[in-house]
Amino acid sequence: MTSDPGPAAAPPHFVLRVSAFFGGYFLNPGVVLPWFPVWLHGRGLSDVEIASVIAIPLAVRVSLAPLGGYIADKTPTRRFAARLFLAPAAIVFLFAWTASTYWPLLLITGAAFTLWQLALPAAEALALTGVRRFGLDYGRMLLGGSISFVLANLAAGALLSLFHAESIF
Repeated sequence: MTSDPGPAAAPPHFVLRVSAFFGGYFLNPGVVLPWFPVWLHGRGLSDVEIASVIAIPLAVRVSLAPLGGYIADKTPTRRFAARLFLAPAAIVFLFAWTASTYWPLLLITGAAFTLWQLALPAAEALALTGVRRFGLDYGRMLLGGSISFVLANLAAGALLSLFHAESIF
């Protein structure tokens, strides 16, 4: 009779590290989802321009997701793949502060949001590896992201109530 040894031991602090990644990752959408249109309006964009700055990059992200998955599969690790997309996204986001008209904002934020979004499948694959190989709880790993999303949303809203829309980005 053979006995099942159960799942292997997880690397030290695996849950904490994945949760911290999700926490950092979801700070951005915690601010952007509710407040990005307000910031764009503060930049002088019309309602139609704001809608397209939000919608067009979404369509691009959806169409590029398979390419992002392909690239992530070719990287040495899932962690490397997530960083591969997040580092350039963060740099591109910085250029959005210098843009004040429609086309530059569309192109810059579109590129940044696309790169940002492509990192999530790699991070989720890493978390699911922890579930499968080590018997870890996916919900506990995602908890950091949920908490940071809510806190970022509330903090940005508080800043917006005290200052101009520029203060939240």
